[in-house]
Amino acid sequence: MVMDKRGAAVSDYLTYIIVAAVVIFIVLVFATDAFGYFSSTVGKANIDTTAMSVKCNAYLDSSFTGLASGYCTDRIEIGTDKYVNCEYVKSAYGIAITGTAPDCTGSEKKICNKLKDEAGASKFKDTVEVNGKTCASLGVVKESTGDDTGK
Repeated sequence: MVMDKRGAAVSDYLTYIIVAAVVIFIVLVFATDAFGYFSSTVGKANIDTTAMSVKCNAYLDSSFTGLASGYCTDRIEIGTDKYVNCEYVKSAYGIAITGTAPDCTGSEKKICNKLKDEAGASKFKDTVEVNGKTCASLGVVKESTGDDTGK
């Protein structure tokens, strides 16, 4: 039996209840993490939404004429081989946009093509994601140079 400072016996049952409560809490934390409960908040915490908001709003600023297309086609790297544009950032991360945003239809494919041009057709990874979609799913794929030996 455990004794407190005054010499009175602390119930073994109380000790078991406290240990059980701690174990249940730990199991709940791991279970919610395993089902992705924390992933949406933790994943978004790594994104600097303030910097994105400033950048995206600069594209729509009327004093910078000709930059509005960058709102759709300029890519923002949020992870290894993961990119987003301002339109996606606005909807997914809730940044405030002042001004009228252009129509960004087809912008993901344009970004994939730009990435492919920069990397070179044979070195391009079609698993790159733009706005949560892989470039392969957008029809932009790695091209074989003809000298691939399967390595």
